[in-house]
Amino acid sequence: MTRRPFDVDALIIGAGPAGAVAALVLARAGARVRVYEAGPLPRHRLCGEFVSPEGVADLTALGIDLRRVGGFELARASVSAGRAQADGPLPAPGVAIARFALDAELARFAVAQGAEVITRTRVTALAGSLAQGFEAHTTGSTTDRVRARCVIGAFGRHPLALHALRRPAAARLSVAFKMHRVGPHGLPPRVELHAFEAGYVGFSPLSPERVNVCWVAQQSIIRTLRGGGDAAPFLRAAAGVQPLQALLACTQEDPAARCAESGVQFGAPRPVWQDVLLAGDAAVTPHPLSGDGMAMGVRAGRFAAAYALAFLREDLPAAAVPEAYARAWRREFSSRLRWDSALHALLERPAMVTPMLRILGRWPAAFEALVTRTRGHALLQSPTVEVPR
Repeated sequence: MTRRPFDVDALIIGAGPAGAVAALVLARAGARVRVYEAGPLPRHRLCGEFVSPEGVADLTALGIDLRRVGGFELARASVSAGRAQADGPLPAPGVAIARFALDAELARFAVAQGAEVITRTRVTALAGSLAQGFEAHTTGSTTDRVRARCVIGAFGRHPLALHALRRPAAARLSVAFKMHRVGPHGLPPRVELHAFEAGYVGFSPLSPERVNVCWVAQQSIIRTLRGGGDAAPFLRAAAGVQPLQALLACTQEDPAARCAESGVQFGAPRPVWQDVLLAGDAAVTPHPLSGDGMAMGVRAGRFAAAYALAFLREDLPAAAVPEAYARAWRREFSSRLRWDSALHALLERPAMVTPMLRILGRWPAAFEALVTRTRGHALLQSPTVEVPR
């Protein structure tokens, strides 16, 4: 790998699952890696906090055991709308884990491999290309000007400092809200989704005495229910979801874990921006109903690292990297994103999803097949990089 005149081989913006995994893979391969994270690390983040089976397999292949840091195994999935319900096994067990614990563990692994992780520092300007190299300017806990051979953007849904990366406004936006409920909740070890008009709420038990509760709803609907605090509109929207009412009655909220976000745009993919390889929510915010967001972030981090390494090792010329990465990204994620989008639209309309759930409840094999459609495949080896001939 060329060492001069660049400060680092790879600059990564964001230390969530996608960014931390990319940093880990690149540093393990001998690249000089620097990661800038805008906020403190770890911290609570808006997330369903469920790593689906293929995400668990990816992390295991990298030497990371989530159960060692408090991950709680969930082997089944359940979807309900009113009295209709479908339930079945996952293709393999997934793991529920708080982002506070997951992000800390992934960053620890990346640093142990030699990556430099700098927190409370935002990238405010970025210019350059793979052919010429990049220059980034930062502000925050450190004010830097750093030159890098390649850049991976893993900055989540809202790159506030890099205005040019913003997507055009969507006609229909969503809002999301997360809380942790603590106490003996009595929920089975499964991930659950419960539909209500214009949205749904999910449960991911993090332990026998802590559960992630996460709502997603149409922003226009929640605005009509405002008043009484951040949580009140979501509680009103899901007032008819009986499992939620039962959970609220037997648990208390941990206010430190509360997170909310408006203006969320799902399913608008863009894996590359001006030679920057995008990964995780920076490339696309997947519909959360499948519980595949963190697994997609981990997988995208592996893919971005593989293509960055191919470039750094001069196996892939600069001009070929963006198209090759975008093609690989779409081949990996497009199918499950289409299924997620279709199911998301159904879950927002309980009158439509209820008959389907009644059928799936009587035909478990069909429910299992549907769950499989929203999943990726296990990837035990490093992603294969296509090199143009």
